Amino acid sequence: MSRASDTLQAIAENNALSKSDLRRAKLYLDSATAIDAEIKSLDHWLTDIHNLSKTDALLQDYKNAYEDHLLYTKLKDSIFSTANNIKITNLETQRALDIKDKQIEIDKLAVQKKKNERVFYIAGILLLLLVIVIVSRSNRLQKKTNDVLTVKKKRSDDLLLNILPSEVAEELKNTGHAGARQFDNVTVLFTDFVNFTQAGEQMNPQELISELHNCFKTFDEIITKYKVEKIKTIGDAYLAVAGLPATDENHATHIL
Repeated sequence: MSRASDTLQAIAENNALSKSDLRRAKLYLDSATAIDAEIKSLDHWLTDIHNLSKTDALLQDYKNAYEDHLLYTKLKDSIFSTANNIKITNLETQRALDIKDKQIEIDKLAVQKKKNERVFYIAGILLLLLVIVIVSRSNRLQKKTNDVLTVKKKRSDDLLLNILPSEVAEELKNTGHAGARQFDNVTVLFTDFVNFTQAGEQMNPQELISELHNCFKTFDEIITKYKVEKIKTIGDAYLAVAGLPATDENHATHIL
């Protein structure tokens, strides 16, 4: 084996060898190429065929040398092509893996974006609902306040109209004060109930107040019909004037 290796080394280096050494090398190479082909050891097969081509040429067997050289060239091209295909396949595989990894990353980002959008959407809805609740509560409070103010204003207006002529009450509301005015011709009505004290002693307070209220309410309806202005009530007394605040020539007749 050592001598065969030395012979192959000499062939590879193109050193001069005897015919017997070359024939032994050829036998070894024929056996080696058969084994390489069987076990598909391409690199060794390629080297052995190359050496076999050189050996045939040294033995002046140019036909076999040429055929061995053609086989060597085809095998070399095949190995190169296979290696290139493997490299290309590996590159394509790596590229596909890179694309897949990038797509996975893109999908993750898309999912995260949708989650963020969902969170922002829900937060926006909650914020809108909160604003609606606040505005609604504010409107209800404002309406309630306005209703209370309306009721109080009506009570105030009714109170003013109950104690003052409508023109004077309107002037007081608009300007905050009422100026003094002189009326030369008016008729004053002042009434009270006969035996009111004795009647009051026979009635409880609720009955007494209710009776006075009914009577004065009737008085109010009557004087309104005849354009008489109520001034005020004092106990069981009722004070009213005809001829003011608007001048009326028939003031006395209206009182009657």
